[in-house]
Amino acid sequence: MHLEWTFDSVRLMKKDWKPTRLLKVSEDPDSIRLCEKDEIPHGTVYTTLSHCWGAVVLGTLLTTNIESLKKSIPLSSLVKTFQNAVEVTRQLKVGYIWIDCLCIIQDSRDDWKFESMRMEAVYGHSYCNIAATASADGRGGLFRERDPKMIEPCTVNMSTSVKGQKTDYRISDFSIWWKHFEASPLNVRAWVMQERLLSPRVLQFDRDQLLWECNELTACERHPGGMDSLMPKDSIVRRFRLPPKKVKGARGVLDLWAPVLRIYSATRITKDTDRLVALYGVAMKVQRLLNCDYQAGL
Repeated sequence: MHLEWTFDSVRLMKKDWKPTRLLKVSEDPDSIRLCEKDEIPHGTVYTTLSHCWGAVVLGTLLTTNIESLKKSIPLSSLVKTFQNAVEVTRQLKVGYIWIDCLCIIQDSRDDWKFESMRMEAVYGHSYCNIAATASADGRGGLFRERDPKMIEPCTVNMSTSVKGQKTDYRISDFSIWWKHFEASPLNVRAWVMQERLLSPRVLQFDRDQLLWECNELTACERHPGGMDSLMPKDSIVRRFRLPPKKVKGARGVLDLWAPVLRIYSATRITKDTDRLVALYGVAMKVQRLLNCDYQAGL
């Protein structure tokens, strides 16, 4: 199989770029509505959503309902995850959100093909990607009832060999938690790996705490000051988000592309025919970093 799509990722990544469609969340507290490109101002700030579709999705864009969705989409008609994502977007004081099944026409192969090649731009230009990490489908939502004390590290005060001074040590099961986090329903999905790596910021809603990822810091509620030193050295997030200033040739392939392929190959995807497409945005970013040509389908 050889992909014929030849989108220029450098051309897509521009300050005045905007998605084909966005959902406006700032007009009516009980509803949102679909906006197409001509109605979206240049420089519009928007969030994106990463979620597991599951067996049934309440709320999809079709050729038969597009005009209706432009007028109004009652929040009550959407799954819990979408409702929560709109709430978070409003709390961030952002006026728009991009949700794949409501911004890509689901019964149009041409529209899907066109939009699927723009994921680097869609997620790369977003203000923040909201991730429904712990939810296997849209019914799970973002928010969980929890005991905040359960995420507090255990602090032990003990003497050290240096002048007998006492020091506080924080004990945390970070490695166990990280393995669970990476194996969450969302983070094992192929499309989501791309969304996670391409977004400038990701706010992960895990089952017991929030996690923050950006190009400067990875942090969670248990370790709000940052946890880059605690992450595995081969973590794809750590390696991809903080690449060396100059990467090229064989070393660049080994440091950036090989780990991407290794981890991506273990992810799950509903349609095998989407396997190359769901990695295309990451491939375009690596292509720029390594200053090389990406050949797909070999």
